[in-house]
Amino acid sequence: MPSARTLLPLALLTLGSPLALAQPSALDRQAAQSLFDSARRLMKEGRHAEACPQFEQSQKLDPGGGTLLNLAVCHEKLGRLATAHAEYNEALSLARAAGRADREKTASDAIAALAPRLPRLRVVVQKPPPDLALTLDGQAIPPAIWNVPTPFDPGKHALTATAPG
Repeated sequence: MPSARTLLPLALLTLGSPLALAQPSALDRQAAQSLFDSARRLMKEGRHAEACPQFEQSQKLDPGGGTLLNLAVCHEKLGRLATAHAEYNEALSLARAAGRADREKTASDAIAALAPRLPRLRVVVQKPPPDLALTLDGQAIPPAIWNVPTPFDPGKHALTATAPG
């Protein structure tokens, strides 16, 4: 019989793993598969704007590396290159962790092909006043990335700068 000393690390590993925290229900898995299949059909028809939300919902219901790769392709087709880049990178990490060399190659190849086309935004801040706060579309831009070119989806956005006084 294993001792408490050997079972405790195993129990902590199990409790700390994402799989132990939130397993999708059978209904969630079925719905995710239906959404995935529908999104794939839409992609084949070139209806990317309709497919992407279905891939997103499928990924929320039952996260998977394959769904994430398809979502990245979909976002790339829509011109959301920074979003696709982030998703390809996440899919690459998942593929490495799962030992999926096929998905690792797919994600790596896509990242390399996307890199020269990836739009970047650099918010130049010179001599900022104390307590300057920058937001982009309502989300804070951390000072660490001020003046640093950062992947960014093109389109209309709202940049706000505030400071006391």
